[in-house]
Amino acid sequence: MPRSTIFGTAAKPARSTRQVEARLQDISVQLDRFYDLLHQRRGLIDAGSDPNKAQLRDAKIVEGYVE
Repeated sequence: MPRSTIFGTAAKPARSTRQVEARLQDISVQLDRFYDLLHQRRGLIDAGSDPNKAQLRDAKIVEGYVE
């Protein structure tokens, strides 16, 4: 029996290449948002403030950062 993964099975792929690429892009954006949240929390801790004041920012804001 073929092994099942998020990409489907060897016999029948679950998703097209475009669907997989779109899903990976969504995951990348979410990862960036949570990395930003972690960065905010660390900054607040370093400044002696409450890290619980950090907020998850909108994807449009986080993705607009220049690296």
